[in-house]
Amino acid sequence: MRPTYACFINLRKAFDRVPHEALFRKLESLGIRGRCLEFYRGLYRSSWTQVSSRISDTLSPACPFCRGVRQGDPSSPLLFDLFINDLLEQYRPFGIRVVGMPESCIGTENRLPGLMFADDVVLL
Repeated sequence: MRPTYACFINLRKAFDRVPHEALFRKLESLGIRGRCLEFYRGLYRSSWTQVSSRISDTLSPACPFCRGVRQGDPSSPLLFDLFINDLLEQYRPFGIRVVGMPESCIGTENRLPGLMFADDVVLL
């Protein structure tokens, strides 16, 4: 029996760093097209952001929202997960062997490269 090593990675500000065009290309590659894709393109194309000051009750000047998924939008965690879902695929040959795990869960190489939850990753 060989030891298993785990490397824990927290992708800092990962939700804020997703490039919009790369997100749309990823969605397209996953088969999301038509009205659904155009909805998200339109939503992100016309987005602006402002910061509110608690001290002086003022708003910063509006600036375009050029990258990242929208904070507070219920679809943002799903969009982020779709964007990074294949992050670990290139590491599959180095993953741990999982005996008895169905191929549909971990692929034909019978290896699990790691686990992901939102912006947290564990390489195995």
